[in-house]
Amino acid sequence: MSSNAHLRNPPPIRAGSPTAIHLPSTKPESLSTNPSSAIQINQPVSSADVPSQMRPAHQTVIIPAPTTIPQYSGTPSEKSLQFLLRLQHFASSMYGWTDTVLLQGVSTFLQATALD
Repeated sequence: MSSNAHLRNPPPIRAGSPTAIHLPSTKPESLSTNPSSAIQINQPVSSADVPSQMRPAHQTVIIPAPTTIPQYSGTPSEKSLQFLLRLQHFASSMYGWTDTVLLQGVSTFLQATALD
């Protein structure tokens, strides 16, 4: 029996030794009764708590507006429908024009015989 005595009464660990482990006291008098200081296991997780590698990436697609102002001269080689579609897209994306405003200002984009 004396050979098992070291298992029942282990030697104390000194605070200065590298193997010392400091655990919080579990004695009833040292436990806090304040619920805010208690450890909470089921805390809600916000998106800020999730690492950015795990969040789905948001993608934004930007379609640039046409940079050249569409102009129509009225020659037989020009396609009027293509001009009108380009003009409508240009006026709405660059200036926010509605179809009514575009009809009032379409003469600005006409040249040569198309202007007559």
